[in-house]
Amino acid sequence: MGRQVVEALMHWCRQQGFTEFAVDTEWDNSGAQAFFKALGMQQTYKIVQYKAELQRLLLTMK
Repeated sequence: MGRQVVEALMHWCRQQGFTEFAVDTEWDNSGAQAFFKALGMQQTYKIVQYKAELQRLLLTMK
């Protein structure tokens, strides 16, 4: 995603009445993080997601 694409998306959002623009990226994608930071965006938080196969998880919790 290039700068021109993001700027076009931001303009479209503003025309639709939105007041904020947010994006997500993987926690270890430093290139994307640097790109969005260079646009003037601020990091709000980082998360770590967990998942497990439900059947296996239920069996291990007994």
